[in-house]
Amino acid sequence: AVNKLDWQAQKAEQARIRKIENSLKKIEDEIAALEEEISAIDEECAKPENAVNSAKLNELAARQQECRERLETCYETWEDLSMQLDGAKDS
Repeated sequence: AVNKLDWQAQKAEQARIRKIENSLKKIEDEIAALEEEISAIDEECAKPENAVNSAKLNELAARQQECRERLETCYETWEDLSMQLDGAKDS
């Protein structure tokens, strides 16, 4: 009975680790997408036709701020998941 419990606990732990790894992969993909979007917004802001259009610049700045805030949250989530994964692999 002990071996079966050990085996079940081991399987559960492996599943937990896989779940964390999958979450990490998703958050890394989201981080990459947000960084790309921020870069694209920077390029939009640099275009001469947008540089003189304050309404467009305000819209771009607002979008960029949203992306940066989301990115910050993603970094925090990534850090938390990384620590969980390290802890799970150490145990």
